Amino acid sequence: DKHYLMEIKKEFRKQLSFFSLKRQFYELVRGISKKDLLLLFIFPILLLFIMFLPTTVQEALKLDIYNPFWWQLFTQSFVHNNWSHLEGNLLGYFLFVILTFPLAVKCKEKKGYFKLFLFGLITIPFISSLIQLKIYSIFLPNLRYSSGSSAIISALAGFMPIFWGLYLNNQNKKISFDIKLFLFSTLYITLLLAIIYREGVYAVLILTLLLLVIYLCKNIFRFVIIEISQEIKKNLFLASILIALPLFFLATPILIFPTIKTIFHNGAFRDFLMHYIGICYGLIISSSYFLFKQKVNKER
Repeated sequence: DKHYLMEIKKEFRKQLSFFSLKRQFYELVRGISKKDLLLLFIFPILLLFIMFLPTTVQEALKLDIYNPFWWQLFTQSFVHNNWSHLEGNLLGYFLFVILTFPLAVKCKEKKGYFKLFLFGLITIPFISSLIQLKIYSIFLPNLRYSSGSSAIISALAGFMPIFWGLYLNNQNKKISFDIKLFLFSTLYITLLLAIIYREGVYAVLILTLLLLVIYLCKNIFRFVIIEISQEIKKNLFLASILIALPLFFLATPILIFPTIKTIFHNGAFRDFLMHYIGICYGLIISSSYFLFKQKVNKER
């Protein structure tokens, strides 16, 4: 219908005007305070500060796999081999925060986001260090030191689908992801890892899984599309996040899991295991937190 198409074009022109975009942006960031920004910047500032420490201090903070000191179990996650290593992690950090934190604010789960981030910040270094001490000394005997925030950053990627599902669920009660979203996301990552390191043997499985999930959740996806279309009419920035976040999550493991040929890049070891553990850990703690919270609220 010509009249209908003209109305759509007119509405889009109106939304894309400077004043409209300005209003939509302020609506998106409403609720994000200066204190929130300060808290979000503490982590990257800490990483930058450590990079300016003397080389001898940085070496002492890395995990010595064969002769570890107790503090290295924690500090190794905050020191990096070089500026390129740090830049890659900071890029991932800001991308994941930009895509997830606004949804946490809209869900009134700002405190929940910071609690999960802090919990991950404290626990992941110890978990990753213990795994590295037990496994790398056996399977990677030539690797002496380990460092980097990859596991922590990857955990933030694991937060993304959970906050996305939580926001949509809050907007439309007919959309219910609960444990299904966690199971699907974890299974997807597991199969994708198998594809990358088994040279595509399981490609058919992951395609079958995606088709099965789409079929089983077709009604939910219909409501998701309806909800996103409603958001497009109200706020293009928020709608863009709702569209980009699931696509970016699906692409993230492909980007952060190096292939067998690129595990050793320019003489440096790219720790694919910590990427995998981090993203799964982020999924587990964020989904567990909200499932427990929902259960408590129902009992009340």
